[in-house]
Amino acid sequence: MKRELRWRDTVRHATRWIAAPRRAAAVATLIAACALAFVRCTTPRAAAAMPEVQVLLDRDLATVELACDGSYQVTDGNGDPVAQGRRLASGRVRPSGDGLDLNGVALATPEMRLEPTDGDLFRYKGKSFAGDLRVRRDGRGRLEVSNVLDIEEYVAGVLFSEMPSNFPDEALKAQAVAARTYARWRLDHGETLLRSTDADQVYGGAGPKHARARALVAATRGQVLEAEGRPLCSFFMSTCGGATVDGPEVFKDAPRAGLVGVECEWCKASPKYRWKRTLSLAELERRLKVTGLAAIDVERDRFGHALRFTVRSSAGKKRLESQEFRRQWNAGAKDDGDKLPSAWALRLDVGRAGVTFEGAGFGHGVGLCQFGAAGLGAAGKSWREIVAYYYRGAQLVRRW
Repeated sequence: MKRELRWRDTVRHATRWIAAPRRAAAVATLIAACALAFVRCTTPRAAAAMPEVQVLLDRDLATVELACDGSYQVTDGNGDPVAQGRRLASGRVRPSGDGLDLNGVALATPEMRLEPTDGDLFRYKGKSFAGDLRVRRDGRGRLEVSNVLDIEEYVAGVLFSEMPSNFPDEALKAQAVAARTYARWRLDHGETLLRSTDADQVYGGAGPKHARARALVAATRGQVLEAEGRPLCSFFMSTCGGATVDGPEVFKDAPRAGLVGVECEWCKASPKYRWKRTLSLAELERRLKVTGLAAIDVERDRFGHALRFTVRSSAGKKRLESQEFRRQWNAGAKDDGDKLPSAWALRLDVGRAGVTFEGAGFGHGVGLCQFGAAGLGAAGKSWREIVAYYYRGAQLVRRW
């Protein structure tokens, strides 16, 4: 799942536009109605075992450097102990024969797991992580590194990598529910190894604010979203720009239940709420691989989102889905200032001097709007109300 969720812009407080008491009253009425009408909150179900998550940190390495400040043990691929100690100031793992070598000690196993035994964190590439560190060798003798931990610790490691830590607590709790639900969806679909980038969810491990992240995550422990009895693929993005998009319009296999597009007036504090990009005609022709570009027609949904673009050129018509058009525009861009933050074209002009794209939002537009969640949180809405608003038709269930 692709999302643009890294915060390269200066984060402004997402609530400065919240205005008069009349608006606040209207917001309260609307959110309350949505919470009752669209998300069914069930009583807690019988507790199930908390899932374990495996997060890919690195692969195709010749050497792995690791450390653990507290007591630890090392186990092999069968879970049998092969080493232990009170502190591992510096560990180096290399392939050796058919197995591995840890600080000069041969391990007759192609896989090892560093397990802190007193709840300490381990360190890898200058970062701290909860859980265990697993090193595997592949068929070519190269090494793969992953973090194995329970899903709640994983969500704590995702939280401030996917949403700014200065956003309101209720928005951060809503983000935790979205992150937990996405991880459970991946597990439900047989994906045992999550990527630590925005190809899945950005995962930063146990950073300096880890204690706060864990407390926010604990406030929603075990809460996940489901649609039609299955975990929801809980998409989210930075800024919707005024309305979210129906899930199937962007992701063909996405359900509509739980991912219904909704109007949103709460993300106006985002630096990407409105923006403009321009390209020369020749440059856009190069990126779109057309000649004689004459016009670009836009097919829209009920909110005005661009769903499809029809590029008219001397060679005829070329029809592109919105995200493919955005991908081709952004291909070869020199920097973010040259890229389309989203595919929502408020105005698209093709002239002799060039092409002007005036747009709204940042990201694909499906699911939770993060700046919108911040605005709602600042207006006094709870994480349950925020989740209810953006994931209409989903059911909130406590699974562990």
